[in-house]
Amino acid sequence: MAERHRGFDVGRRDAAHRILWIHGYTGSPDAFIHTAERLARELDAHVLAPLLPGHGTIETRLLRHSFDEFYSSARYFARTLHGNKPVAYLGYSFGGYIASLLAAEFKPAALALALTPYRLKFPFWLPGMADFLKLRSFWSKYLNEEDVRIRKGTFYYPRLPGNSLSL
Repeated sequence: MAERHRGFDVGRRDAAHRILWIHGYTGSPDAFIHTAERLARELDAHVLAPLLPGHGTIETRLLRHSFDEFYSSARYFARTLHGNKPVAYLGYSFGGYIASLLAAEFKPAALALALTPYRLKFPFWLPGMADFLKLRSFWSKYLNEEDVRIRKGTFYYPRLPGNSLSL
């Protein structure tokens, strides 16, 4: 099955600024294309939002990829943006964690994070919880009516892989 979405690249390539935007695990750049277009326009920026490996297809493809593959992919795109113009990293959820690691390595001019997990809430911090969640391949996400409305027209997975905490 082909990817349904391959990420996006908006704004002029010769723009004054560069922005790398990393989406969350089980998400896609679809959720922020309109914001990226606005940033490109208002900040004179070239915005790149790649699709992380395994995303944009069927859920089981996520299970084939490791954290190292997600990070290597993001590193590739970070390297393509660095040059003689200021670069900013934006990270959403799991993408925020990746953006933070990229920032430590590449030293961008700016780093912005949204909903980045930094401390798990009960019961997920309990020892062995990550192993317990791996007992099932997928867990249904709780999405209320507002969550579903917000995601309308975007690509996302309604279930979370059981190995997600180990990432």
